[in-house]
Amino acid sequence: MNPESPDPSPPLRGLFDTLPYWFDAPYDAFSGWIEHHPVEDSTREVKKFMWRKWCKWLEASLLPLDRVESMHLAHFFEEKKIAKAQRYRYLRLVETVYIHLSLLGLSIKNPGTQAAYEHLGKGENDPTVFLSREEKEKVEKVIRQMFLGEVGKSGPLNEESEKKKRKGRKKKDWVPARNAAVCAVMMGGGATVWALERLTVSCTNCSEGRLSLPRKGGAPYEAVLLPIGQTAIDIWPRRRRDIGPAIGDWMFPADLSTRGTKTETAAMHPSTIFRAVQTVLREAGIVGARACGQTLRNSYAASLIDLGFSDDQIADSMGFFDVTSAIRLRAAWNRACGGGVEADDFSTE
Repeated sequence: MNPESPDPSPPLRGLFDTLPYWFDAPYDAFSGWIEHHPVEDSTREVKKFMWRKWCKWLEASLLPLDRVESMHLAHFFEEKKIAKAQRYRYLRLVETVYIHLSLLGLSIKNPGTQAAYEHLGKGENDPTVFLSREEKEKVEKVIRQMFLGEVGKSGPLNEESEKKKRKGRKKKDWVPARNAAVCAVMMGGGATVWALERLTVSCTNCSEGRLSLPRKGGAPYEAVLLPIGQTAIDIWPRRRRDIGPAIGDWMFPADLSTRGTKTETAAMHPSTIFRAVQTVLREAGIVGARACGQTLRNSYAASLIDLGFSDDQIADSMGFFDVTSAIRLRAAWNRACGGGVEADDFSTE
């Protein structure tokens, strides 16, 4: 699922956030707990509604939280006629709660995770997608080629065609390199689209293999730079000077054709970032729903996992407010490596 808080620290534990309170009043405990989560108010209300419905069914079934198993979710879906489009969301919600309960000391199999393994929510939601290790190598190769200007070149031009393209070509030559840098900072630094829109040269603190990135709802955070991300930070600042005097301070400026005037600089729009990512991934043979920034960001997390980073380290490097998101990504990557699927975001990006 996909992931805000004015405080960059992990959600605080409430006074009543204890196992006994969760067992005695599961809905009240959930309501107090979710208030500390960095999600939109509308999302919070939806989660409360879903959890209330689940709690009422548990109560009617005389099931305490520490006796819930995956089969009970299947019974719940059937009895309450939960639409297929909502079943996966319930799996993710239950899984998230039980991850938290495990941190409080509950020692049982996570029913949400088990239900996902059993494909009780299969096909209702898009899975968390990653690039395979081979695909990452292909994307990195394309990025490096784009930095060198070896991708996207057309064949020989006749004289008339050359004249038509000559004007303004110099200013356009930097666009492929910018697009490559965008993808490199996503796949090699875990940057979100929101962060890329707001990243400036003056605020970019890059040292010791780390990149300072803006975070929605909190202070900037430092992401560990993988080699391809470091390459982008080394090469792109030099290439961006080709844009001319209207470049401004944006790390990733918009194309000249999308600006208000020739002297007014704008940052890349989210839709432009999306198209840039699609362009790069298409060159690597990756198309369809997987050709997006979230796939690159998920793949960054997968690389950190492969490097042995802990869940806390991954959460810090991806700007998560809650380690739960890192735990979920690890589970999704482990399933993907075994031919599995699933995930959805409950926390923030």
